[in-house]
Amino acid sequence: MTAALCRAHGWTDTSLTGHLEGAKDKIDPVGFAMPTMRARVAKRLAVKPGADVRRRTCR
Repeated sequence: MTAALCRAHGWTDTSLTGHLEGAKDKIDPVGFAMPTMRARVAKRLAVKPGADVRRRTCR
């Protein structure tokens, strides 16, 4: 969802700011770091919209 919002507004992964980065009196949610989140969003933004990115498995 984050990547979709970035794409809709013309933002990049560097547009993302964590709670702690924006205001020193807030905390970031537990369970992920912002550099990891930015990397995940950058990976999704690198894929052309509408591309089939589902994993294909052979049985």
